[in-house]
Amino acid sequence: MNNKPCEVCNGKGLVQVRDIEKQTQTVKACPACQPTKKPPLGLMPEKIWKEKRLQSIKAAIDRFLAAFQPVPPEWIDEYNRLNKEVHNQ
Repeated sequence: MNNKPCEVCNGKGLVQVRDIEKQTQTVKACPACQPTKKPPLGLMPEKIWKEKRLQSIKAAIDRFLAAFQPVPPEWIDEYNRLNKEVHNQ
């Protein structure tokens, strides 16, 4: 970790900005000291999404079985398909 003060503002975090045309001077935050901007949130990786979906389907199936309700066959089909994809990659 670098403990040296910023070369632009000398560790003060502020810089003076002069506008020669308008003959004004303002104080602004030092751009060199500002943390880098994070990129926008992207997509969840497909493998993680599939694993979470698999867990959600299993939990829903367990809830239906505990309530003695019939489990929709589409859930079983999707669970089986995702289970193969996730565990055979």
